[in-house]
Amino acid sequence: MTGTRPAIDWPEVHARVERARRALDAVDAGSPEEIQRILSERARALARPLGAPATSGERLQLLIVVLAEERYGIEIARIEDV
Repeated sequence: MTGTRPAIDWPEVHARVERARRALDAVDAGSPEEIQRILSERARALARPLGAPATSGERLQLLIVVLAEERYGIEIARIEDV
């Protein structure tokens, strides 16, 4: 890169962070019981099977991802965007 970078407007950065902090503080998080109810509902929804499981002998097309020295396979049919 041969171009110069524009100067960072630190007062503007601090102002944006402060506005974001105030917006987050203004959000009503709800009671602990309500939070637990929402999380339980989300967990049940995520635990439901997405479709029929692969039958024995059926081949799957997978996208293999390495993350933190671990390999993960994601079925191509489930991928919406990369």
